[in-house]
Amino acid sequence: MEMDVQSYLIGHLGIVAGSFDALNLADVIDRVLPKRGSRNLPHSVIIKAMILNGLGYTGQRLYLFPNFFKTIPTEKLLGKGICPTDLNDDVVGRTLDAIYKYGATELFNEISLHIMKQFSFGTQLLHADTTNFGVYGKYENDAPDSTDSIKITFGHAKDGRMDLKRFVLGMVTNQFGLPLFTEAYSGNKSDKKSLMEMIQKTQQAIDLDDDNFWVADSALYTEENIKLMGTETKWITHHASSVKTTIPP
Repeated sequence: MEMDVQSYLIGHLGIVAGSFDALNLADVIDRVLPKRGSRNLPHSVIIKAMILNGLGYTGQRLYLFPNFFKTIPTEKLLGKGICPTDLNDDVVGRTLDAIYKYGATELFNEISLHIMKQFSFGTQLLHADTTNFGVYGKYENDAPDSTDSIKITFGHAKDGRMDLKRFVLGMVTNQFGLPLFTEAYSGNKSDKKSLMEMIQKTQQAIDLDDDNFWVADSALYTEENIKLMGTETKWITHHASSVKTTIPP
Protein backbone atom coordinates (compact mmCIF):
# COMPACT_ATOMS: atom_id res chain seq x y z
CA MET A 1 0.00 0.00 0.00
CA GLU A 2 1.48 3.30 -1.12
CA MET A 3 1.04 6.40 0.98
CA ASP A 4 1.41 9.98 -0.20
CA VAL A 5 3.29 11.59 2.68
CA GLN A 6 4.50 15.17 2.59
CA SER A 7 6.57 16.89 5.26
CA TYR A 8 7.06 20.61 5.82
CA LEU A 9 9.55 22.56 7.88
CA ILE A 10 7.74 24.98 10.20
CA GLY A 11 10.73 26.32 12.14
CA HIS A 12 10.12 29.52 14.08
CA LEU A 13 7.00 30.38 12.07
CA GLY A 14 4.82 28.26 14.35
CA ILE A 15 5.78 30.43 17.33
CA VAL A 16 5.06 33.59 15.31
CA ALA A 17 1.65 32.34 14.16
CA GLY A 18 0.81 31.09 17.66
CA SER A 19 1.73 34.46 19.19
CA PHE A 20 -0.43 36.25 16.60
CA ASP A 21 -3.39 34.05 17.58
CA ALA A 22 -2.75 34.19 21.33
CA LEU A 23 -2.73 38.00 21.27
CA ASN A 24 -6.01 38.02 19.30
CA LEU A 25 -4.53 40.40 16.74
CA ALA A 26 -7.05 39.27 14.13
CA ASP A 27 -9.85 40.81 16.20
CA VAL A 28 -8.39 44.32 16.18
CA ILE A 29 -7.29 44.13 12.53
CA ASP A 30 -10.67 42.95 11.25
CA ARG A 31 -12.42 45.58 13.36
CA VAL A 32 -10.57 48.48 11.76
CA LEU A 33 -10.10 46.82 8.36
CA PRO A 34 -13.37 44.98 7.68
CA LYS A 35 -13.44 42.47 4.84
CA ARG A 36 -15.01 43.62 1.57
CA GLY A 37 -16.71 40.86 -0.37
CA SER A 38 -17.79 37.39 0.73
CA ARG A 39 -15.05 35.59 -1.21
CA ASN A 40 -12.12 37.68 0.01
CA LEU A 41 -9.89 36.45 2.80
CA PRO A 42 -9.98 38.67 5.90
CA HIS A 43 -7.25 41.30 5.97
CA SER A 44 -6.04 39.80 9.26
CA VAL A 45 -5.13 36.56 7.46
CA ILE A 46 -3.19 38.43 4.77
CA ILE A 47 -1.36 40.55 7.35
CA LYS A 48 -0.49 37.41 9.29
CA ALA A 49 0.84 35.91 6.05
CA MET A 50 2.92 39.03 5.41
CA ILE A 51 4.38 38.81 8.93
CA LEU A 52 5.33 35.17 8.38
CA ASN A 53 6.85 36.04 5.03
CA GLY A 54 8.76 38.97 6.48
CA LEU A 55 10.17 36.81 9.28
CA GLY A 56 10.95 34.03 6.85
CA TYR A 57 14.06 35.93 5.78
CA THR A 58 13.03 36.22 2.17
CA GLY A 59 12.73 39.19 -0.14
CA GLN A 60 11.02 38.65 -3.47
CA ARG A 61 8.71 40.41 -5.91
CA LEU A 62 5.07 40.60 -4.85
CA TYR A 63 3.88 38.21 -7.58
CA LEU A 64 6.16 35.53 -6.09
CA PHE A 65 4.53 35.87 -2.66
CA PRO A 66 2.63 32.51 -2.92
CA ASN A 67 5.87 30.64 -3.59
CA PHE A 68 7.03 31.18 -0.01
CA PHE A 69 4.03 29.24 1.32
CA LYS A 70 4.51 26.23 -0.95
CA THR A 71 7.19 24.85 1.35
CA ILE A 72 5.48 25.48 4.71
CA PRO A 73 2.20 24.13 6.19
CA THR A 74 0.06 27.07 5.11
CA GLU A 75 -3.24 25.64 6.34
CA LYS A 76 -1.81 24.98 9.80
CA LEU A 77 -0.38 28.49 10.08
CA LEU A 78 -3.15 30.56 8.47
CA GLY A 79 -6.35 28.58 8.79
CA LYS A 80 -8.33 25.66 7.43
CA GLY A 81 -8.78 25.61 3.67
CA ILE A 82 -6.21 28.35 2.94
CA CYS A 83 -3.63 27.40 0.32
CA PRO A 84 -0.70 29.28 -1.28
CA THR A 85 -2.67 30.19 -4.41
CA ASP A 86 -5.10 32.17 -2.22
CA LEU A 87 -2.24 34.54 -1.39
CA ASN A 88 -1.71 36.03 -4.84
CA ASP A 89 -0.47 39.57 -5.51
CA ASP A 90 -4.01 40.90 -6.10
CA VAL A 91 -5.12 39.73 -2.64
CA VAL A 92 -2.03 41.12 -0.95
CA GLY A 93 -2.37 44.35 -2.92
CA ARG A 94 -5.96 44.85 -1.70
CA THR A 95 -4.80 44.48 1.90
CA LEU A 96 -1.94 46.94 1.35
CA ASP A 97 -4.44 49.40 -0.15
CA ALA A 98 -6.70 48.97 2.89
CA ILE A 99 -3.78 49.60 5.25
CA TYR A 100 -2.81 52.73 3.33
CA LYS A 101 -6.37 54.02 3.35
CA TYR A 102 -6.74 53.50 7.10
CA GLY A 103 -3.19 54.60 7.89
CA ALA A 104 -0.25 52.33 8.64
CA THR A 105 0.67 54.33 11.76
CA GLU A 106 -2.93 54.30 12.97
CA LEU A 107 -3.16 50.52 12.49
CA PHE A 108 0.12 50.05 14.36
CA ASN A 109 -1.21 52.19 17.21
CA GLU A 110 -4.40 50.14 17.40
CA ILE A 111 -2.39 46.92 17.66
CA SER A 112 -0.01 48.41 20.25
CA LEU A 113 -2.89 49.60 22.42
CA HIS A 114 -4.59 46.21 22.09
CA ILE A 115 -1.45 44.43 23.33
CA MET A 116 -0.78 46.96 26.10
CA LYS A 117 -4.23 46.24 27.54
CA GLN A 118 -3.22 42.60 27.94
CA PHE A 119 0.28 43.08 29.33
CA SER A 120 1.93 45.64 31.56
CA PHE A 121 5.49 46.06 30.35
CA GLY A 122 6.04 49.66 31.40
CA THR A 123 6.84 52.91 29.63
CA GLN A 124 9.35 54.44 32.02
CA LEU A 125 12.09 54.94 29.41
CA LEU A 126 10.95 55.84 25.90
CA HIS A 127 13.52 55.72 23.11
CA ALA A 128 12.84 57.68 19.91
CA ASP A 129 15.04 57.28 16.85
CA THR A 130 14.98 57.09 13.06
CA THR A 131 16.77 55.26 10.32
CA ASN A 132 16.50 55.49 6.55
CA PHE A 133 16.61 53.06 3.67
CA GLY A 134 18.09 53.58 0.22
CA VAL A 135 16.00 52.38 -2.71
CA TYR A 136 16.65 51.81 -6.39
CA GLY A 137 14.55 53.43 -9.10
CA LYS A 138 13.62 56.90 -10.28
CA TYR A 139 10.67 57.68 -7.98
CA GLU A 140 9.68 60.88 -9.75
CA ASN A 141 7.32 61.99 -6.93
CA ASP A 142 4.57 62.99 -9.33
CA ALA A 143 1.94 63.02 -6.57
CA PRO A 144 0.74 66.51 -5.64
CA ASP A 145 2.10 68.02 -2.45
CA SER A 146 -1.40 67.94 -0.91
CA THR A 147 -1.38 64.12 -0.60
CA ASP A 148 -0.39 62.28 2.56
CA SER A 149 2.10 60.13 0.65
CA ILE A 150 5.71 60.30 1.73
CA LYS A 151 8.27 61.26 -0.90
CA ILE A 152 11.06 58.92 -1.94
CA THR A 153 13.84 61.44 -2.42
CA PHE A 154 17.44 62.29 -1.61
CA GLY A 155 18.26 62.99 2.00
CA HIS A 156 20.83 62.38 4.72
CA ALA A 157 22.19 58.93 3.83
CA LYS A 158 22.91 57.10 7.07
CA ASP A 159 24.23 54.16 5.05
CA GLY A 160 26.60 56.40 3.08
CA ARG A 161 24.81 55.82 -0.25
CA MET A 162 24.37 59.43 -1.30
CA ASP A 163 23.52 58.26 -4.84
CA LEU A 164 20.25 56.60 -3.75
CA LYS A 165 16.90 58.11 -2.98
CA ARG A 166 15.44 56.98 0.33
CA PHE A 167 12.65 57.02 2.89
CA VAL A 168 12.82 57.44 6.66
CA LEU A 169 11.33 55.16 9.32
CA GLY A 170 10.88 56.48 12.86
CA MET A 171 10.13 54.34 15.90
CA VAL A 172 9.47 54.72 19.61
CA THR A 173 10.24 51.80 21.93
CA ASN A 174 10.06 51.27 25.66
CA GLN A 175 12.99 50.30 27.89
CA PHE A 176 12.78 46.68 26.72
CA GLY A 177 12.92 47.57 23.04
CA LEU A 178 9.24 46.83 22.45
CA PRO A 179 7.86 49.11 19.71
CA LEU A 180 5.09 51.48 20.77
CA PHE A 181 4.86 53.80 17.78
CA THR A 182 6.19 53.90 14.24
CA GLU A 183 5.78 56.17 11.24
CA ALA A 184 7.33 56.53 7.79
CA TYR A 185 8.62 59.89 6.60
CA SER A 186 9.91 61.38 3.36
CA GLY A 187 13.56 60.75 2.58
CA ASN A 188 14.57 64.33 3.32
CA LYS A 189 12.67 64.64 6.62
CA SER A 190 14.84 66.20 9.30
CA ASP A 191 15.32 64.23 12.53
CA LYS A 192 14.99 67.52 14.40
CA LYS A 193 11.35 67.61 13.25
CA SER A 194 10.47 63.91 13.18
CA LEU A 195 11.71 63.11 16.70
CA MET A 196 9.52 65.82 18.20
CA GLU A 197 6.54 64.71 16.11
CA MET A 198 6.95 61.11 17.30
CA ILE A 199 7.09 62.21 20.93
CA GLN A 200 3.94 64.31 20.60
CA LYS A 201 2.00 61.65 18.67
CA THR A 202 2.99 58.89 21.12
CA GLN A 203 1.88 61.04 24.04
CA GLN A 204 -1.48 61.54 22.34
CA ALA A 205 -1.95 57.90 21.28
CA ILE A 206 -0.82 55.96 24.36
CA ASP A 207 -1.53 56.23 28.07
CA LEU A 208 2.06 56.44 29.31
CA ASP A 209 3.39 56.02 32.83
CA ASP A 210 3.28 59.25 34.82
CA ASP A 211 7.02 59.20 35.49
CA ASN A 212 8.77 58.65 32.17
CA PHE A 213 11.83 59.92 30.37
CA TRP A 214 12.35 60.37 26.64
CA VAL A 215 15.75 59.30 25.30
CA ALA A 216 16.97 60.52 21.91
CA ASP A 217 20.13 61.61 20.13
CA SER A 218 21.30 65.20 19.71
CA ALA A 219 18.81 65.91 16.91
CA LEU A 220 16.23 66.41 19.66
CA TYR A 221 18.32 69.16 21.22
CA THR A 222 17.03 72.29 19.50
CA GLU A 223 15.63 75.44 21.00
CA GLU A 224 12.27 74.88 19.34
CA ASN A 225 11.98 71.29 20.61
CA ILE A 226 12.96 72.24 24.14
CA LYS A 227 10.25 74.90 24.18
CA LEU A 228 7.69 72.43 22.81
CA MET A 229 8.50 69.84 25.48
CA GLY A 230 8.20 72.47 28.21
CA THR A 231 8.58 71.49 31.83
CA GLU A 232 6.21 68.49 31.83
CA THR A 233 8.13 66.30 29.37
CA LYS A 234 11.34 64.83 30.82
CA TRP A 235 14.10 64.07 28.36
CA ILE A 236 17.65 62.77 28.12
CA THR A 237 19.91 63.66 25.20
CA HIS A 238 23.27 65.29 24.54
CA HIS A 239 24.33 68.59 23.04
CA ALA A 240 25.66 68.48 19.50
CA SER A 241 28.87 70.46 19.25
CA SER A 242 27.66 72.18 16.10
CA VAL A 243 24.36 73.32 17.61
CA LYS A 244 23.92 76.61 19.42
CA THR A 245 20.80 76.89 21.53
CA THR A 246 19.52 79.12 24.27
CA ILE A 247 17.71 76.97 26.82
CA PRO A 248 14.76 78.78 28.37
CA PRO A 249 14.86 79.04 32.17
